[in-house]
Amino acid sequence: MKKLKIILLLILSVFLIQIITYFTISRNKLIEQIGLNYESKVLFEKGNYFDEFYVVSELITTEYQITKYFKKFVDIKFETCISAENCPNLRKSENFYHYFVGNLNKSPFVINKIGETELALEYGASWESEYIWIVFKWVLIEKRMTGIS
Repeated sequence: MKKLKIILLLILSVFLIQIITYFTISRNKLIEQIGLNYESKVLFEKGNYFDEFYVVSELITTEYQITKYFKKFVDIKFETCISAENCPNLRKSENFYHYFVGNLNKSPFVINKIGETELALEYGASWESEYIWIVFKWVLIEKRMTGIS
């Protein structure tokens, strides 16, 4: 009986740690993982030049998050917007690069889907990623391209 109580206490402790860490540190850890797994089909191609750079996301809301977690964006000055409606200068230039990131669902106990889309000039590409939160870390399960034009 004592072993059963210890096992139940351990399970409850892991359950509580999972919930607490998810609601306290998982957001920045998710942005870090998205940055590590970032892909582009047009941004770094030879000959492409862009006047404006935007990150549109409810998840990534500051330039600091971009420069810290997206190492490929280190020399690029991005503007951030929570939504396309909140970006008054979006697409004012012919030479633009826009990166959209959305957390499609949020839960500490199920697979979380992240949608990523890049638009540049007349090109577009999108990806869908699946991550799961395990105590102190996001684990990428799968990232697949869902469209390119």
